[in-house]
Amino acid sequence: NVLLKLLGEDPLGGSGLVDVAAAISVPYDLAAGSRLLEQSRMGRFYAAHFLRSLHSKVRSKEKMLEPLLELEAVFSARTIWEFDDRATAPLNGFEDAAHYYRVCSSSGFLEAIRIPTLLLHAEDDPFLPTDSIPIQPLLENPQLSMVRHRRGGHVGFLEGTPWAPRFWGEQEAARFLADHGAVDRVNYPGLEQSLGNARKLPIVVRLVSNTWVSGPTVPSLASARNSARVALRIWSPARYHTGA
Repeated sequence: NVLLKLLGEDPLGGSGLVDVAAAISVPYDLAAGSRLLEQSRMGRFYAAHFLRSLHSKVRSKEKMLEPLLELEAVFSARTIWEFDDRATAPLNGFEDAAHYYRVCSSSGFLEAIRIPTLLLHAEDDPFLPTDSIPIQPLLENPQLSMVRHRRGGHVGFLEGTPWAPRFWGEQEAARFLADHGAVDRVNYPGLEQSLGNARKLPIVVRLVSNTWVSGPTVPSLASARNSARVALRIWSPARYHTGA
């Protein structure tokens, strides 16, 4: 989220900062994500764990924070939203949690990005509702390419076994960076083998004619993008052929 916001805020759309970017499981809408954490079982489990760590950090700096925060209210926070409302927002100059979320969500900065950027996301990510996954900025900004998969959770694009896991998300991100010249394959001899082992998922591509077709598996995102008929759009799952 911070990376995408940084790129979009830059006057040159990030082109003066980096050449290419990849972002995995981004909470594009912080308010929607915070609300979802309160609604799902997995979200509440994570939020409780995260809140314990946040409270612990506040306690470790209690003397420093006492003049700045109402610590009793901070320690009584039972949701991420409440903690952000009582601690994160006032410490960083925001009116409240809603103001903090609105200003810092990357969804409002995607259209301004001017470098090739890969977005990997799963529809079952507990940090973001499916209807908050951005679509319009991707249709309007040719620099953005999204892979959207039914499953994967939050940064959990794993396959293989517990003893020999494979990290598809990281491999695809590395492939995207390499395809855009951000990684020197010669200096990283293990990269080619790692990328070659990445599972080739079925994708859906958006043709220049603006029609949606369900595509077969492809060796990489770049091979689809390099096709003369394919625009800079890569999606999954196949239900997008309906235009939904």
